[in-house]
Amino acid sequence: MSSLNLKISVAVLIAVFVAECARPDVVADNARKTKPEIWLAPMEPNDRPGFTGASDYFELFSPVSAWRTVAEHVSTFQIYLGLLRQATDQQLILFSEALESRGIGLAVESPVLVDTASCLPGQKNIQWMLPLIQRLKQARIRLKYVVMAGPLADGHTYTKAPYCHRPIDAVAADAARTVAKIITLYPAIGIGETEPIGQGPNFPNWSELPSWFEAFEKASGHKVEFLHLDIGWGFSWQSDLRYLRSVTKEAHVKLGVIYDGDGSELSSRQWAMDVAQNEAAVEFILGGTPDHAVFQTWFNYPDHVLPEADPTSLTGIIKEYLRPPTFFHVTSDGRNAQLLDEHKKSISGEQVKLLKRSPRGQAIMERIEGTVPQSAISALLALRVHAECSCEPGMTVVELGDFTYNEKTAQNSNAISFHWNLDSWANDGSDARSKGDLVQLKVWPSDKLVLNGPVFPVRPGSSFAGDFLWNINKDSAGGGYIAIIFLGRDGVEVHRVRDFFRETFDESYDFVTDKKGYIKIPPSLTRDVSDVKLKFFGNSLYAPCEQQLRAQ
Repeated sequence: MSSLNLKISVAVLIAVFVAECARPDVVADNARKTKPEIWLAPMEPNDRPGFTGASDYFELFSPVSAWRTVAEHVSTFQIYLGLLRQATDQQLILFSEALESRGIGLAVESPVLVDTASCLPGQKNIQWMLPLIQRLKQARIRLKYVVMAGPLADGHTYTKAPYCHRPIDAVAADAARTVAKIITLYPAIGIGETEPIGQGPNFPNWSELPSWFEAFEKASGHKVEFLHLDIGWGFSWQSDLRYLRSVTKEAHVKLGVIYDGDGSELSSRQWAMDVAQNEAAVEFILGGTPDHAVFQTWFNYPDHVLPEADPTSLTGIIKEYLRPPTFFHVTSDGRNAQLLDEHKKSISGEQVKLLKRSPRGQAIMERIEGTVPQSAISALLALRVHAECSCEPGMTVVELGDFTYNEKTAQNSNAISFHWNLDSWANDGSDARSKGDLVQLKVWPSDKLVLNGPVFPVRPGSSFAGDFLWNINKDSAGGGYIAIIFLGRDGVEVHRVRDFFRETFDESYDFVTDKKGYIKIPPSLTRDVSDVKLKFFGNSLYAPCEQQLRAQ
């Protein structure tokens, strides 16, 4: 999957264009001027199908474990109650001592609702989580935070059985009773919560959040110190995130965002790519970082937490996130650009690309690749515009064509190949037409478009590559995606690999920054173009950066 390309804002300051790029494909004027608290919350190893956790989880707590750089930046390590069910006392003590030696606080995520969590007839409700938390106290382990697991959603929002759907005051009183017992164990503990965010009946009505904060404080005598958002990446969440930033700031509650994938990933590499995309989207919307950046997982991936030098491990993903930002300074005549670090020191000897797009653009070849899920027997090419995603609802125009799907097996025998020219989409689109070998689809901001191609067979476990042509202008970036959707024996989707729309560029030119971090831009490269930009792809020391240039 390719990173979501986001719109770029450019600040002009004394005839110099300035951009700060803390993540790929994002420019935000105040991004990374403040550093968030880093929370680390991996899944402990277990035997639950689909939730097996990190195999090297306990290696984090070895004195010689390979995450020194990340450990220096992590403020809080969060555990699940599952760890307290499975770990021995000795394991708990060792991991606690390791965290304390690194100055990292401990948090536990736990349900806190008893009487308002489940309303099945005849069910006996007990505070079942308390004996597990008591294990920490008995082992003399310090606990800094308890993170209430979705009390507003579980107790008040959800309406389907067995949820109780009770008034906010009743849910707050229920949560307060459990929290009171935890406070008897840890009087100085901090209280926070996680809640899901998205749009639809299964997400809280955020206009009720101030009432929830007030009701919980009244019932418990304690403020909610922070709110961690579990974003439903496939839903529309951007407007709610902006609103919650305002509400939490007014309530003096720290806002955290859980940086994770959507649960559909089939590899640690894919999870890492999705997380980078989601980080970028969140920090673009916020215009900076959240108060807490929570790197948390409860699915199979990433399946390892170490070493931090591996960008597909959980600590490696955090290390990538922590890379210092870089800047481009472009002179007012557009003929020189300088690459600088966060302290405005020049960065020399680094490759920079200049990307240009002609006025109408030309289609380029794009690829979706990965591994066929074990449960899949067929697949199809899909197009989604303003649908089944948290996509930008603007005017979207895309040109697509010539889809080819190929597989490779370990034995490289009986390989599957499929070709389709997308011709039927020229008749199915809301405003579609053939344009040579391409199909042009135009979708208005208020419309949605869902198209599926013909089904073709696949071989489980094979490596696959899907190639197609696309041409996308800047205004259409982020408006939708192309996907390969894999289907099981019953014809139901088991997985999709998405490639979000991003602006396509016809040509690219390579430069290397000189001793003072400069490159010279020939004026001819910025003439007769609809868009042109510089891009630094980053390295182990610096985060990527890109800068819009002014077309001549």
